[in-house]
Amino acid sequence: MKNKNETRAQKTPGMRRNDTESAGIRVKRERSNKIKCVVYGLLCFGLVLFIMLDTVTPQKYSIEAGEVSKSTIVATKDIMDTVSLDAAKKVARDSVSTVYRIDEEARVNVINAVADDFSKVEDARKQAVNKKNEWLLEHPGTDYQFEDAYINLLTGNLPVSCSESEMLVIVNTPPQDIESIAAFIKTKISSVMIMGLSEETLISERSAIVASMNTEYSAVSGELRLIARRILEKELVANYAPDEAATEAARLEAENAVDESDYLYKKGQNIVVSGELVTAAQVAMLEQLGMLDNNNIDIKLYLGAGLLVLTVLLIVAFYIAVYEPQMVQTPKKVLMLAILIVLSVLYSSLVYPYQPGLAQIAISTILIAVLLKPRVALVSNLALSVILGVLATQSSELVESSTISTMVVSLIAGTAAVYLCKKPMHRMRIMLAGLTVGLTGGLASIFTGLVLSSEIKTVFINSLWPVLGGVISSVLCIGTLPVWEAVFDILTPTKLLEITNPNQPLLRRLAIEAPGTHHHSIVVANLAESGAQAIGANTMLTRAGAYYHDIGKLASPEAYTENQNDKLKSFHSMLLPSESAAIIKAHPTEGCELAVKHKLPKEICDIIQEHHGTTVISYFYAKALEEFDNVDRADYMYPGPKPHSKETAIIMLADSVEAAVRSLPDKSPESVRAKIDQIISDRIADGQFDECSISMLELHKIAAEFTQSLSGVHHQRIEYPDLKQALKDNREREEANENRTDK
Repeated sequence: MKNKNETRAQKTPGMRRNDTESAGIRVKRERSNKIKCVVYGLLCFGLVLFIMLDTVTPQKYSIEAGEVSKSTIVATKDIMDTVSLDAAKKVARDSVSTVYRIDEEARVNVINAVADDFSKVEDARKQAVNKKNEWLLEHPGTDYQFEDAYINLLTGNLPVSCSESEMLVIVNTPPQDIESIAAFIKTKISSVMIMGLSEETLISERSAIVASMNTEYSAVSGELRLIARRILEKELVANYAPDEAATEAARLEAENAVDESDYLYKKGQNIVVSGELVTAAQVAMLEQLGMLDNNNIDIKLYLGAGLLVLTVLLIVAFYIAVYEPQMVQTPKKVLMLAILIVLSVLYSSLVYPYQPGLAQIAISTILIAVLLKPRVALVSNLALSVILGVLATQSSELVESSTISTMVVSLIAGTAAVYLCKKPMHRMRIMLAGLTVGLTGGLASIFTGLVLSSEIKTVFINSLWPVLGGVISSVLCIGTLPVWEAVFDILTPTKLLEITNPNQPLLRRLAIEAPGTHHHSIVVANLAESGAQAIGANTMLTRAGAYYHDIGKLASPEAYTENQNDKLKSFHSMLLPSESAAIIKAHPTEGCELAVKHKLPKEICDIIQEHHGTTVISYFYAKALEEFDNVDRADYMYPGPKPHSKETAIIMLADSVEAAVRSLPDKSPESVRAKIDQIISDRIADGQFDECSISMLELHKIAAEFTQSLSGVHHQRIEYPDLKQALKDNREREEANENRTDK
């Protein structure tokens, strides 16, 4: 006979091969699920982007300037008639005359220059007179003749051209004549330049001064007047010139005075009217709005919309990948989320043009919270609110009040929906959630309206639409919920309530064919539900799973102690321990088959199959060890798998604890707690909780809750007296008292 350890050693390589194969299949399945999720995400992105572009991209028209329009075209958003505005500004600019400025400094400079020139003429005259006088002193009684070289030297020092003959006249001219003409010229220049002398009037003014000088100083030599004229022509300049800065400022002021509001077309206002000639300005506006069918693609619009949709959907995707990784392994749920997001955007795009107040996304938010998880709904609501805000944008330049109001109402109403859907939802609670969401959205609409609008009456009227939207959302959620449950195999509180109805076929069979198991399941359900509530697990799923966890025993009810009467207690005495163990360990598998046959949710099937994990059927294993030497432990182990959820782990503990505590002779709280702790320790040591996320703290809370519940059920009872004996003793005492009285 082989040694037990040798037998196990021989089996180990095969087990390892199976484990390796299972790991490989699991990795392939996980990779396949991830690929499916990526594909669903890309489809969601493409559909949402298509809907958004179809909504925000205006209708195209084939139209040219000068032709008669066949249709009336309205502005899709606020637009400025830049062509007409620019033309009006040009007219206003051109109407401004050039601004001139009198240069006072130029006047002073001209007068100083004229004075300096006459001073040089006077200096030349003095030099010549002095030279002549010196000669006459040395040669009295003689005539002096100026040398040509000297005269040329004098004329060279003059500021203007002068001939020898003219210079000789100047030398013999009295100085008072020079001074008089100089004063006359400076006075005339000053009076003219004070009024402003322009280039256009420079020649005429200069000629007038010369003419006046010739008339008034006709007695003065013509040569001196000629020199004065040359000085005037040389020095007199214009001091009345255009001021470029002042002119430009005046023209800008004229441009700014043009009222741009006269050229602004508001959203919904007619740009082109049917039957009228189309102008170049109207064509320019249509082109700016992207409404011309000229095969031009608005790259900015497409790129901006694509990046925005990609960003908000990536936020949702990253949240799921990091905080809800189990969803990635359930592609159906990701597909359902993608469909709800697409339908929500489609609904908003269709409804918003007609009534913005009804375009809220509470429908999808409530459905995501009920069908998936509230936190996923919260992130999805954030993304959808941003997209809805873009759909509500009416201006290409600035974010308008309608955009802000729509986003704020959606965020607040959606957040309220998520909060209300935190607890298990049934029909009345969904209806209440819809009403609350509507009221919250209405209040948010009022608050934002008071901030962004001055029309109080309109604000309160608009707040009624979100209220109506909340009611519609709840009605549609209740109406479509069974469809989502059936199509995507989603387990909801409503479905759990249905399957826990005692009239369900399997539960009725269990109550009739295996009453002991049925009673045991109810006790385990109560116990497990208290444990689930203690750690915040899904209490409804835990109760439903506990109801069905032992339905596999219907295949052979008489094989289980709780269903045996006196005649059936010898059932296993006729079987080998391995045969008995084979019957017992088959009930999870048979129960799962029954659950699939009766179309129970996958989560319930998982609980049925996992609630014993890979634990050992200790009674028959111990019995086999007593009777045989070569005993394979694997023959006495449940097939598993181990629990993958907290709910299954709780049911595993409740199932074991209920049976163990029921058999305890001492049912004090201390003994109950010690037994519970022992069972939990055994399960931990056996690795039964290795594949679920339950923590030691949660196991401690479960143990405390189990102790309290079981101590209440199995409390110490007082010993009741025998009623018949008490009545007999009472009668005997009364008879004895009567006899003593008679004596």
